[in-house]
Amino acid sequence: MATINGQKNPKVSPKKTASKKKTAKKKATKKKAAGKIGKGGQGTTYLETEDGEKHTTEFVPAYSVADGYLTANVNVSAGARIGLPNYSDVRCGASLTIPCAAVPSEIDKAFEWAKQWVEDRVNAMVDENTPEDA
Repeated sequence: MATINGQKNPKVSPKKTASKKKTAKKKATKKKAAGKIGKGGQGTTYLETEDGEKHTTEFVPAYSVADGYLTANVNVSAGARIGLPNYSDVRCGASLTIPCAAVPSEIDKAFEWAKQWVEDRVNAMVDENTPEDA
């Protein structure tokens, strides 16, 4: 049997026990975090006219991330400016940030999906706010 400071069965101080418990909790937390499922993304749109600004936020379900993969965030933003006949303009835009697996193929898929989402929102706002005589 090993001895520490001349004692055969040394008692562990409460500080050391607490420290060991914290270390065990940290290790467990790290293991759980590695298998997270993506929470989802947040898409935002804005429309700025002479009447003021209008901002909207939309929850977008994200891809699930398989166990053992780290996560990455993909962000895509786009905007447009529409000239009006009275020498003013309307500005609109959309932005989307979504989590995905930190693997190049998954990032590319997420980027293409987010790009399409953003383009659809911006094109819809452009169509709504373009004057018919333009």
